[in-house]
Amino acid sequence: MARTISIRLMTRDRGERVIQIKPHWAGQGIAIHKPLHVDPENGKVTFEQIQGYWRLTHIPTALALGSCMGSLERAKGFARAWDAEFAALQPGQAMASDRLEAWRKVLEEMVTEPPRAPRAPRERRGAVIAVIEAEA
Repeated sequence: MARTISIRLMTRDRGERVIQIKPHWAGQGIAIHKPLHVDPENGKVTFEQIQGYWRLTHIPTALALGSCMGSLERAKGFARAWDAEFAALQPGQAMASDRLEAWRKVLEEMVTEPPRAPRAPRERRGAVIAVIEAEA
């Protein structure tokens, strides 16, 4: 059976709603999942299917930690590196200031689009067609 985690959402009346989801990956302290969308009409929660966009959640508190652009493997790399540290944090406990600053730098890196390898020319029907890269 797949593991479920809690996610804490804020409601319009300044309350909170806790839902259960099945993440794409979960460690001891961090879970990775697609962003959530709450339908304003009926309150139904669904995953948004945005390619290359992942949300990280702190499992003990069920609160968001940040976002990651890129592949699921890239998000897992960040999560695995910090999982044990976030697993040790309990609700109401603060992270050391130097580690908090390091996490802020990781957050900046996670939301940056990862570099992509240049494409090689493709062969089609015997002819070589060069891939033209858009100029920035």
